[in-house]
Amino acid sequence: MMKPGLLLIPLLMISACGTSRKTPATEPLAAASDAVEAAVPARHPAAGVMRKPLIDPQKSEFALRLLGTALSASDLNDNLVLSPYSAGVALSLLMDGAAGSTQQSLREALSYATYAGTELYSDSLNTVSSANSIWLRTGIDLKQNYRDYVTGDTYAAQVETRDFADRSTVARINDWCSRQTRGRIPSIVDRLDPSLAAVLLNALYFKAPWAEEFAMASTFPETFHSPRGDGQVPFMHKTSRDYAYARSGDWQFASLPYRGGRYAMLIALPPQDADMKALAPRLDADLLNALLESLAPGRRVALSLPKFKVETTLTMNDVLTRMGAGPAFGDGADFSRMSATPLAVDRVIQKCFVEVSEEGTEAAAVTGAFMRVTSVAREDPPVQMKVDRPFFFAVYDTTTRLILFEGRIANI
Repeated sequence: MMKPGLLLIPLLMISACGTSRKTPATEPLAAASDAVEAAVPARHPAAGVMRKPLIDPQKSEFALRLLGTALSASDLNDNLVLSPYSAGVALSLLMDGAAGSTQQSLREALSYATYAGTELYSDSLNTVSSANSIWLRTGIDLKQNYRDYVTGDTYAAQVETRDFADRSTVARINDWCSRQTRGRIPSIVDRLDPSLAAVLLNALYFKAPWAEEFAMASTFPETFHSPRGDGQVPFMHKTSRDYAYARSGDWQFASLPYRGGRYAMLIALPPQDADMKALAPRLDADLLNALLESLAPGRRVALSLPKFKVETTLTMNDVLTRMGAGPAFGDGADFSRMSATPLAVDRVIQKCFVEVSEEGTEAAAVTGAFMRVTSVAREDPPVQMKVDRPFFFAVYDTTTRLILFEGRIANI
């Protein structure tokens, strides 16, 4: 099982998944961006000697670019949920088997981050696990150096050679996905095309209870303003001083801790008419990091948050090509460090599951790279934060800021 090292959660804060299908409003976006810069402390790239070894700016950059690129290519009426960690591991497995310009293109797509050997923090309060596997078609083999590397401590990958024409191989691959995600991602493939040569998989699972659970009795229906139309959905309600909160312009941000404090969920609530596609290119890791720094506890926050369960499937070829990984998909791809057989990436698919309830959060992801052969005192009134329209979320490690899951919820 692998463990990661945390990405800057900011990603999700503004970029996550999309925005409401309202009349685009560039001005509010610009104002929000300017307001954020004015509201947060001065940037400090080397912020704090204690944090410097923990936070990986390359991973943050990768997560931001992945989210922004996927957002710009998405339908704003739809939910978009991603796991930059799972995608990062799958791409790192590919990069470590690539050579020449193919390896360089994957390195650039990853923003020069590497998830090899990245550790995920897990304890008795939070269940966080990751696993890797490589499935080879009969007749395709891995070079010994690559096999030794990926099956060693770095990835601890399971490697199997199977007959791809046998339906039991599909069942075995899907069973692996289901077991690694506690049944939340029951399958990643319906059939294996005979032209496929290998399948590289990463599975990620997360389950954590809130530091303060929402009372079931405080959950009742309210209106969520979706791009597809208003609807009544169950909203959870809680007033607490434990939520780190910030406001910048018309944006509201709150960080909800899970038990133990190591992980948290960031909620970023944009103004009703925010044009996320216009904002995506302006995302900046330093700015978002500074915004995270500006989140502060102590203010009473009356939070109204909808319960939601989202399952998404995303074919990432276009997104990764836009991020620079195009050569890995072409007939000229060079994966000579992986296998003597000439290989190219046929497609990359990611399935995600996220459920947020009164008790906490459960989330899972599987990323598959399919390869082919080429050819009681008086208190001030609480600040109100009612998440009743499309919003962004991110599940992240509060110590390393590695983002495990991120997204935009547009429909519930």
